[in-house]
Order: sequence, then structure tokens, then C-alpha cells
Amino acid sequence: MNYQKLHDSIIESAKNRVHIKGVHHKHHIIPLHEDPNSTETVSLTTKEHKIVHLLRYKINGSVGNLCAYYLLSGTCFNISSAAGKIEGKLTFRRLGSCVNLNI
Repeated sequence: MNYQKLHDSIIESAKNRVHIKGVHHKHHIIPLHEDPNSTETVSLTTKEHKIVHLLRYKINGSVGNLCAYYLLSGTCFNISSAAGKIEGKLTFRRLGSCVNLNI
């Protein structure tokens, strides 16, 4: 599956959309954890927002995108790194099931 093409399609649809009914999220096209100076945003539904972060994780392996996906999913998860990519252990407590990620 071409994750980049799917990601870009969702972002382009959001750029061309006039209005979203119901709840929407302001999403930085380049996430702030990748570029703190990122200013270009689009409005996404909650479902689109979760999918976009999961796709970005699958595209570039950025743990920040995986964290965003789980937080938007309302999931509790733990991240620990045997390889030392992340210092210590991060725990996010949200409603829902718990997920442990070892990276």
C-alpha cells in the first residue's frame, strides 16, 4: 500500500474542503514534533486526524506520530526503549485499553 499517496490524498481533500460538520481538529501538515516552526494547518475530522498520524508513522517511523495516533484514539499506552531511542519510559493514561510499545 502506498501510505504517502493516501496521506497526501487526505491532506489535499482537507485543503479543498469548505466546511466540516461537527468536531474537527487543527492539524499541522508537518507535525510540530518534526518541525517546531510548522505553521501550515488543515482541519481534519477526528478519524482523519488519527489516520494521518498512523500513516506518517508508517511512512517515516516517527514515534511522535505513533504517540499522536494512540492519544487521539483515547488509548493508554507505555513506551519503552531497549535501544535507548527514548530516555526512560513514557506513560500516557487515557480512557480505553493499554498498549505497551517497545522500540
